[in-house]
Amino acid sequence: MKNSKIAITALSVLYGLGLAASVDAAPSNKTSANGVIQQVDLTTIKKRNHTVPNSLNRIKTMLGARNQLINNASAKSKFAQVEPHDGKRAYIIQLKDQPIATYTGNIKGLPATARSTIANELTAKQGNVKRARSNSPAANAKTIDQIQQTRTQAYKTYLTSKKQLVLNNVRAKGGDDKVRADYFSSLNGMSLNLTYNEALNLAEMKEVKLVQPSRMLQLHTDTGPQFIGADKVWAGQTSTDVGYKGEGIIVGIIDTGINSDHVAFADIGGDGYDHTNPLGTGVYLGDCADGTVQCNDKLIGVYSWPVITDTYGDLAPATGEDYQGHGSHTAGTAAGNYVENVPLLSASLGDGDGVEKGYTFASTSGVAPHANIISYQACELAGCPEEALVLALEQAIEDGVDVINFSIGGGEPFPWEDATELAMLAAREAGISIAVSAGNAGGDDNNTYFASLSHSAPWSMVVAASTHDRVIDVNNSILTLSGGLNVPWIDVNPDADWPDGIAGYSTTGIENGTPVVAVDYGDELCLNPFAEGTFTSDQIVICKRGENARVSKAYNVMAGGAGGFILYNDLYNWEGTEQELGLIDDTFPLPGLHVGRSTGESIISWINDGGEDHKMSISAGSVDVFQDDSAADILAGFSSLGPSTTFKHHMSPNISAPKVLIF
Repeated sequence: MKNSKIAITALSVLYGLGLAASVDAAPSNKTSANGVIQQVDLTTIKKRNHTVPNSLNRIKTMLGARNQLINNASAKSKFAQVEPHDGKRAYIIQLKDQPIATYTGNIKGLPATARSTIANELTAKQGNVKRARSNSPAANAKTIDQIQQTRTQAYKTYLTSKKQLVLNNVRAKGGDDKVRADYFSSLNGMSLNLTYNEALNLAEMKEVKLVQPSRMLQLHTDTGPQFIGADKVWAGQTSTDVGYKGEGIIVGIIDTGINSDHVAFADIGGDGYDHTNPLGTGVYLGDCADGTVQCNDKLIGVYSWPVITDTYGDLAPATGEDYQGHGSHTAGTAAGNYVENVPLLSASLGDGDGVEKGYTFASTSGVAPHANIISYQACELAGCPEEALVLALEQAIEDGVDVINFSIGGGEPFPWEDATELAMLAAREAGISIAVSAGNAGGDDNNTYFASLSHSAPWSMVVAASTHDRVIDVNNSILTLSGGLNVPWIDVNPDADWPDGIAGYSTTGIENGTPVVAVDYGDELCLNPFAEGTFTSDQIVICKRGENARVSKAYNVMAGGAGGFILYNDLYNWEGTEQELGLIDDTFPLPGLHVGRSTGESIISWINDGGEDHKMSISAGSVDVFQDDSAADILAGFSSLGPSTTFKHHMSPNISAPKVLIF
């Protein structure tokens, strides 16, 4: 069973790094047409700029290391590079003593709290061997847990006293000593709101190891389990001949939260499997402990912290529910239930469950569908502050999860100093497997960027993005015009390798509709629902982009009885940003399309050209799903690449996994 657990854990975390934000990213020129990775001309490498650690010129203290010559660190070398700034910002302060998860007992009177050290002590007592192994019968997990719990409080008290010295220093100099987040297990440290000078002064204290700003990291946004071989583990086609689907494994998802009421996280899956709560019946963690969020025997914990929920204001309740979608996506791909008859959905307005695109998958499943899940909400809509990420890693260590999914990143940090990477090291020391995404900065159709990683630490499994053999071909709606004096030319070429002049999708169509312009009905931007009966079902209403959501305009004309909808941009191509000018493949609730401003004005001029019988037709979109072996195992063009900028001897990424068109 142990080999099966290892296999399904590895598969679930690497596949759980799939990201919806990458669905339309194309493979880059790093691969041949058949997907074979080609040799790279290193003389033409394009390399992204990275911040070089300011303390590479001194010997570092590694967690748990002994007998090292350590140079005295100056305040400047202990202060991570950051531009001077006005006002205060969040800083993470690491202190010199080891965190609970890695403390090896080098302080007199305070025995070790690191699990591996405790295991070695137990085995050494039994066999008096020089190099003990943590999988010895004597060093069983229950005994280690008991010893660690007994020792932890005394060491935590010691760490607290050292932290208080730092806080006293901040208070004495007139600073804000209110702790934003306190770290004991993943790091020995805390986060504080500090001015630039306060942070620099704090680095002068001998108790302080490193002071760094809390960076804002970013999210790295059916048949998949079969493609990566998870079905063979499910069926027991392993060395143990025992089928396994993640039973007894707790998967920690550090992300934007989770949709707790989704069927993928229900107690009983579509295959009839009834989950067992390893904490005990009715025992839940985080927001579920007080009933703020409803957990069950599968979803056993949902955490949130004010550093994230305070950003919601009055827009949403202060809970660990997922208001962005990325966290639910990664949780579902890693450990979501087996579910049958799953519709393909696109985004919906407000708190809806999505808009169906007209295709239904026979079934979907996470890679470890029988595993338990704990969600840690460490990301808000704007990104993931590091102080929250370290809090999540801290809590995951204390909860004893088996594996962590971390589909988040930024520029590659120096892992032996960075707070988040060191917190992952502490988690690894606590026996947790961690899978991190390599990143999405590898390039585009025109550029390839080597040395573009988000992570390179050797204690994490760094996963690059590749394709799989399931192809989803979405055929968007098409626009045709007839009548009038001169039918305008519109760039409609769905088979082109470049974007054409229309976008949008609807499951139904309209033939020979009569075009009308919303401005003639008093609401050019279609900001409000039109009164029932304003339009007839054979009319296609043309609205101008701006102020309200694109899809909202379609709902507003549908409320007035229209049978179709055209949205045109409010800016010319030379006036706005790429985001403002982009033609978006929204799914509209009635036959609808999105065009640029010039195209929209040409259509309006055509309507008013004095001719007769102006007619428009919008075809229904369709979805084709099929298997194509030649599409599989191609490195995605956006996937970040090595080599590492911080340690040239470490190969990274370690593996690749499907992360394109994941549903």
